[in-house]
Formats: sequence, structure tokens, C-alpha cells
Amino acid sequence: FIVFIAFIALLIAFRIFQLIVFKISALFSNQQTFFKDLFNGASLYTRTLGIFLLPLVFLITYSTGIINIIFIYLSIFVIFIMLILRLISMFRAFILGGFSIFYFILYLCALEIVPLLIIMKEVKSR
Repeated sequence: FIVFIAFIALLIAFRIFQLIVFKISALFSNQQTFFKDLFNGASLYTRTLGIFLLPLVFLITYSTGIINIIFIYLSIFVIFIMLILRLISMFRAFILGGFSIFYFILYLCALEIVPLLIIMKEVKSR
């Protein structure tokens, strides 16, 4: 139960960090509507991923054998597809917003890839 609470606290802290970075970026670039749309788009894909993964998590929990492994791979596939769709949507938002591709790459490095690498490092160390 403590691990669950710690994981939820980590996710909430990550969301708050993203919101703060989006707000600061909007303030400095004077592009409030762009960053609001970008944050809402990212939240939409995250919530949709949660809706798709909820039944799969229950099926993984209550199944055994080869079916369990199939559901795990299906979950990984759903996560992969949603990340690709999210990246395409964000790329489109950056291009339509008039930003350079380099700003998109900087955004990916700062707010998408680095936090995932940190989480992956922590998971592997445990």
C-alpha cells in the first residue's frame, strides 16, 4: 500500500511540475493559448490511455498463464500507440503554432523523455 501511495504522489508531483513548466513557458513566450491547448491535448491522451488500460489492468490481475502475458503485451502496445498519437498531435500543434521543429525537440527532451528516463531508472534500481 505504501508503494501505491508513493507512486500516486510521484505522478501528482510530475503533473504539477508539467503544469508549472507550461505556465512559465506561456508567460515567457506570450503564447498562453498555445500552451493551454498543448497541455489540454497532453492531458486528453493521458486520460484516454487510462481508460483503455483500466480493463487491461483488471484482466492482468485476475488472469493466469499465457493469457496474462498476452494482456501485458497488449497493454504495452496500447501505451506505445497512444504515445505515438500524442507525439503526432503535439508536433502538429507546434508546427501550426508557428514554432520551429527545434523547439519541439527541446520540449520532448525537457518534458517527455527525461522524466520517463528518470522513472525507468528508479524502477530498474528497485
